Amino acid sequence: MFEQNHRSGLLRQFRILLLMGIIWVGMLVPLAASELSDAIHTEMERIRSGERLVVEGSWLAMTNMLPRFYESRNFEPAWQNTRTVEELLNSIDDIANDGLRPSDYHITALKKMYGELQQGRLNATQTARFDLLCSDALLLMAHHLAFGRVPQGLMHTAWNFAQPVSRDDFLPYVQNGLARNGVAGMLRQLLPQHPDYVRLRDAMSRYRRNPGALSVRGTGGGTPLRAGARGPRVTQLGERLVASGDLAAPVPETMDARMIQALKNFQRRHNMEADGVAGPRTLEALNMPPEAPATAVPAAGSSQRINKIRVNLERMRWFLRNVPKQYILVDVAGYMAYLMKDGHVLWSSRVQVGRPQRQTPALRSQIDFLVVNPTWTVPPTIIAEDTVPAMMADPGYLARRNIQVLDRQGRPVNPGSINWASYRNAKGKFPYLLRQEPGPRNALGRIKFIFPNSHSVYLHDTPNRGGFSRGNRGTSSGCVRIDRPFELADLLLKSPAASKNLRAVLATNKTKNINLSEPMPIMLFYWTAQAGPDGSVIFKNDIYGRDSALLEEMNKPVQVERNYQIPVKVEMVPDVHEIL
Repeated sequence: MFEQNHRSGLLRQFRILLLMGIIWVGMLVPLAASELSDAIHTEMERIRSGERLVVEGSWLAMTNMLPRFYESRNFEPAWQNTRTVEELLNSIDDIANDGLRPSDYHITALKKMYGELQQGRLNATQTARFDLLCSDALLLMAHHLAFGRVPQGLMHTAWNFAQPVSRDDFLPYVQNGLARNGVAGMLRQLLPQHPDYVRLRDAMSRYRRNPGALSVRGTGGGTPLRAGARGPRVTQLGERLVASGDLAAPVPETMDARMIQALKNFQRRHNMEADGVAGPRTLEALNMPPEAPATAVPAAGSSQRINKIRVNLERMRWFLRNVPKQYILVDVAGYMAYLMKDGHVLWSSRVQVGRPQRQTPALRSQIDFLVVNPTWTVPPTIIAEDTVPAMMADPGYLARRNIQVLDRQGRPVNPGSINWASYRNAKGKFPYLLRQEPGPRNALGRIKFIFPNSHSVYLHDTPNRGGFSRGNRGTSSGCVRIDRPFELADLLLKSPAASKNLRAVLATNKTKNINLSEPMPIMLFYWTAQAGPDGSVIFKNDIYGRDSALLEEMNKPVQVERNYQIPVKVEMVPDVHEIL
């Protein structure tokens, strides 16, 4: 009886300790809570003194935040529950679906130490370090999901999008979310809830589960494949379209109407002219390398498409926060603009964006007013790089474009009296103002849409209508030219009377501002991979070459204290203006 009561008493003590979180399930030798807290306190003092801690070859990164995290809990261990630890380990593995690398979050060291801890092979100091490593992994993951793996200001110097939580509130947010929702729930709350992020993340997960989705031989190069073509290359094309989900099996022997329709669908998804001809650009997209192996972690050396998804998930973590119910979206790499409301497209238009030398920025603002019959003042950079050489070659250049030369008092100046050659290399020192008067040949067309931003860019009409039919519409100097600007103006003005007034002002050929009754949010995004409602992924050309630079940053080792708890310093870049 005594032995039975003794065993019952020990069992009751074990259960109490387990409920209190003092011991691990599976541990052979439980540690005293005070001993473990003292060990954690000692490690925190080492961090406070400036020492950098390495645990099983992994650097602790969140050295500003870890002491605050443990001080708030009186240095008690945070990872005493096996279910919570396993939830953390699963979350680290799952973060690959967000385009991030589990290796950045101590996954190898944690799994090794966890196994040793379950076997009771770690002493108090080692157990404390395991606890720190778990906390560091959680805080680092949360920080990357909230603010980006790469600091936004590093890639977008005038970045001004919303964040899910302020940096000052970040630690309490994580702690409260952890208490309410657990590890996985707290991390999910930090992700953008926008459908574009959810769909692209699902696509990443799908590609990692099914690496053979696009693992078919490429379509050989050669002459373009057109309707009626047949032979081995047509078979390869059909297999490729089946693998991408654009064509239903079986593969036809010739390029029939069914294959042409499938090819057009592929071209539309990849932002190409849907002509049903497998020309050089289409073949390049078809032959993009297949996805990474299922067991591989997305990283340097992975396929182009996986890497495109990775960098665009990162961009969406920056951009897609607190998106308004109604807004204008300019898809820069896709050469399109949309008026969105509650996730639905109310209006769309082709656009022309900045060429690589004069790129359209990514930004967020709101349209406050329209300018009807705008004038255009030529900026200093364009005067030096474009106008001066043109005047030297053709003295009638300005007259044909209805551009006046004015002195600083606004008085007209005869262009023939100016020694243009003396200003060829004088950026910013040209003593005159060049102003193009309103009219159909004005560089801004008949209307422009103004929204405050540090780049001085805006949406506008254009006399260059032919540019909208091109596949590559990166032709401007940074501003966004709209194919159907007056349709957008009518939607923003919201009343027939206001639209009628706009046409009346237009007929006067005089410049006038028209305020909107309600400002319209506008977001200029740059993304090169985007998943549609059906799950298919559109891969766009990286027109500004930004993907490789961002991927390089994402693949760098995690740096200790790299902007963790350090506000991003925003530097404004020089103004970008529109050109004729």
